[in-house]
Amino acid sequence: MKITCIATVALIITMLSGCTTTPSIPPDEALSFIQAQERLKTNHQKKQLPLYTQPVNKLIPCKLPTTQEQLNRRNFRSYWDGQCKNGYAYGLGRDIAISDTHHVEEITIYKEDGKLEMSPAVTYDFVHKKVSYSYREQKDTQSYFLEEINDQPGNFSINYSLGYIKNANSLYAMNWNPFSFRRTTFNKSNSVVYRYQETEELAVINDPNYPISIYDTLDSKTMKAVGYVIASSVAGVVRHFRLSEGGYETVKLPPEYLSLIMEKLKETKEMLRVASSNIERAKKMEREYLYLACNGKHKITGLDKGISNKICVWRNQFQDSFKIAKKEYNEKLEKFKEVARTQSEQRKIQEQLHYQKRMAQAAERQARAAERNNRISCYSNYGITTCY
Repeated sequence: MKITCIATVALIITMLSGCTTTPSIPPDEALSFIQAQERLKTNHQKKQLPLYTQPVNKLIPCKLPTTQEQLNRRNFRSYWDGQCKNGYAYGLGRDIAISDTHHVEEITIYKEDGKLEMSPAVTYDFVHKKVSYSYREQKDTQSYFLEEINDQPGNFSINYSLGYIKNANSLYAMNWNPFSFRRTTFNKSNSVVYRYQETEELAVINDPNYPISIYDTLDSKTMKAVGYVIASSVAGVVRHFRLSEGGYETVKLPPEYLSLIMEKLKETKEMLRVASSNIERAKKMEREYLYLACNGKHKITGLDKGISNKICVWRNQFQDSFKIAKKEYNEKLEKFKEVARTQSEQRKIQEQLHYQKRMAQAAERQARAAERNNRISCYSNYGITTCY
């Protein structure tokens, strides 16, 4: 899911600043794409039978959930530092999965027979530098928070995603990163995606026509914008556009369409609040587990201490890069704000000059009119000359 490209934003800026005729769109036409897509159901993947592996550090039967993808990896083995009960991994613990090509660790709480319903989980992917938090309420209902780190030299970034999966046909998500003042929210309902792009740092924007919010709909298969776009500028101007092969056409959308878009946005925010609350449970579990595993005494049989304790210090390697990137971002933000302030002041000066010019022109017109009115005119009538 990608944010609208710069070219699209630039085009919307131009259209927000202009005045064009706006044909009204009837409700049936405005809602036709959404209604058609809503009727399409997402194809469900065939349910896979659960797969298990035996942790190499356990001598008693202790089924630990795994995947075929992991089982296929070269030199794959797993470790479990929790309890075992009735032949299954049980209780609070960490599942450490290692092969020649991957290293993934998951902190979770297994219930009877290895079940995970109503259980939090925190997964560290050390190879791809990702950390995910999840909380499964029911079989198909899950909250998640994903943190993805890009540690390329000179290009450090972190991407965050908070989401709530209601069922196979409903997903609510928000994507952002700490080095950007824009965030994108999604509401996937069957085969249509409602997308909301919003700007938070208004102080950095120096163009009154810049769109601070863009609402549109996407085809969930292609993730391309279709239908209509609603854009709101810094100056408070709200415009509606129809998407076509030729670009954007300014239109006037019916109240029914606008109400639906706002209803979906409200629904998304409510579900994300639920997700955020659920993720706190996963973070609480993580803190409690790390307190146990990182006390200097925790050992996992058959596993090198450098590997078993990696989870305790792994984040530390990114602290310096994060501080540098944050400092650079804040400096860039201040420059943007200064440019915005300067241009705002320049606009005010220009507006004042234009105002003074208009006032001077008005005074000049009034003076000319008064001069004409005060000019003496004479005319003769029947031999009598009259002047005024």
